[in-house]
Amino acid sequence: MKRHQYGGRRADLLLELLVALSLLGAVLGLVGSWSIQVRRMERLSLAELRALMAAENALELLSAMPWDSLHPEPASRYLAHRLPAWDVSQVHVSVVTDQSAPGVKRIDVSVPVDAPGTGDAVIRLSAWRCAR
Repeated sequence: MKRHQYGGRRADLLLELLVALSLLGAVLGLVGSWSIQVRRMERLSLAELRALMAAENALELLSAMPWDSLHPEPASRYLAHRLPAWDVSQVHVSVVTDQSAPGVKRIDVSVPVDAPGTGDAVIRLSAWRCAR
């Protein structure tokens, strides 16, 4: 009879080990999926930060341009000359003169977020510039 109990105890131990390994596998699976999600969010955040920096730099440079030459085409050439490290072909510039206030122009800058999974995400910044 003792031998039968020993065999039953061995089966219980095996079952406990299988349950423990299953739980360990589930926890490791969750941790792995979380780390993948964190890496994906890191890449997305970095791409958004790059686009935001490009838009901020472009808007700052365009705000410092002379008033008379503040038009979309000269502004794009000005950016290409001043920001050689950035891919300015992706920086879209719009300069709009406000008809109700002739001494005011609105500068709009948009830069697409270049990361997989972002779809058509775009960083857009605007500034108003008054004639001096």
